[in-house]
Order: sequence, then structure tokens, then C-alpha cells
Amino acid sequence: MNNLTTSEKRALEFMQKDNFRGISKNNVMQLMSILDKVDPDVAKSLIAQMPEVVKGVVENEKAYAGVLTKGIESCDMSTSSCFQTEDDIVKALQKEIDKEDTPFEQKQYYFEKMAEAAERKEHKDTEHKNNILTILKYSGEALMIGLIITAGIFIGKADIKFPSKMKV
Repeated sequence: MNNLTTSEKRALEFMQKDNFRGISKNNVMQLMSILDKVDPDVAKSLIAQMPEVVKGVVENEKAYAGVLTKGIESCDMSTSSCFQTEDDIVKALQKEIDKEDTPFEQKQYYFEKMAEAAERKEHKDTEHKNNILTILKYSGEALMIGLIITAGIFIGKADIKFPSKMKV
């Protein structure tokens, strides 16, 4: 802390921090909301730290993208597994249907079971697509919130209020 200017030291004291690396988004938002009330030198020191804040936001978004990717991969694996199981069922039923000594009523039953397997696959495919859409929806919302917060910090409007309940 010895190589910091007096203004930087005052900013750190105000936030009760030892260095600028440990500041949170809340600290920055709090400080940005009072920029017009602080000493210009302190304000300049705070604004000089914005690249670090933006870097932190970008890193958070990248980490979030990694989590989303893993979620999509997990969803894909689950769907593939279900599809493989249904395909195996259909193949086994088809073998029974292909046997010449299988009675007609039994073949009819197997055809019904094959149709049920096709319906389950269609249901799983629809569920998979809905999961992907949900993941994309929430990831888009999270990205927009990050961008809004970052923009709010830069334009000095850091007292952003979010609705208590967001519609899903």
C-alpha cells in the first residue's frame, strides 16, 4: 500500500480494503453512486480501476459459459442414452416380429410397443429442445445483467434496482 497515492489510499479506506484486487462489484457500485460527492482525485483513482472490474465481469461470464456448456453436454448425453435404450427395445421387438412362428396377436402387441417407444423418443426430444431453450434463455438474461451492471458502472448509474421476482 506504500506505492499508492493519497487518493487511492482514501478510496481503499472508504471500502475497508487492503488493495484494489479485493473489491467486489458491490464495492464498485457503492463507490460509483457517490462519485459526484467525492474529491475529484479520489474519483479519478476509482475510475482508473474500471479495467480490473470489466476484466472481472468478463471472467465471470466466461466461467458461466463453461457451466452452461457442461449443462448442455449433460443434457445431450442423457438424451442420447435414452434414445439408445429405445432403439435397443425396438430392435429386440423387431427380431421377435421377424420370427415366422410369432402369432399375429403377439406381433400386433410388439408393434404397439414399438409405437410407444417412438412416442417416448419424441417426448424426450421435445424435452431436450425445451431444456436447451431454457438454458439459452437464462444465459442470455445473465449476460444482459452483467452488461447492464458494467454499463451502469461506466455511466455512473450504479443504483440499479431489479424486480423482486423475475418472470420465468
